[in-house]
Amino acid sequence: MISGNNPDMENQIASHFPDVRTGSTPYDFIFIPALEIKTIYELLSEPGLLHNDTAVLLDQPYKDKETTEQWEAIKTDSRVTVSIDMFHCCAIFFRQEQAREHFRIRI
Repeated sequence: MISGNNPDMENQIASHFPDVRTGSTPYDFIFIPALEIKTIYELLSEPGLLHNDTAVLLDQPYKDKETTEQWEAIKTDSRVTVSIDMFHCCAIFFRQEQAREHFRIRI
């Protein structure tokens, strides 16, 4: 799922990761732009959209005060086991066998 309907990004993902499914649930990879960061709450609340190996990339988590607060809340959600903060974007994972960790990487 590419939030915001971005066919160019979908084509790039398909060319580099041919085994990643797009357009079918449960989603393998989800990209959420900063303006739509609330989408993650909808995905977390809807059963069957995410699975253990789903990866979510959030764009611009520090764009403004509201997105920063939402990013902080997402990191602490009990369903999120790993979060990686790269300042300009963030990745979250839901692997239940993984120990809960948060990483901050400067790039």
